[in-house]
Amino acid sequence: METASLFTIGSLRGFKTASILNNVVAYEEDTAESIGSYVDGENLAMLGEQHEILTALEALHKLFM
Repeated sequence: METASLFTIGSLRGFKTASILNNVVAYEEDTAESIGSYVDGENLAMLGEQHEILTALEALHKLFM
């Protein structure tokens, strides 16, 4: 939902837009069960967020350098 808003506003204003998703549940698995079964779920989500930030920064660097 947030990505749709970003792309819509970006398109209307003529901005390049991008979105990165941190998916913590495997395809077709029950979300509540998958997240609840993580032994170290909070740290894994945080690690995913760090990787997202690095990916976004690398993409921006390549676009503008």
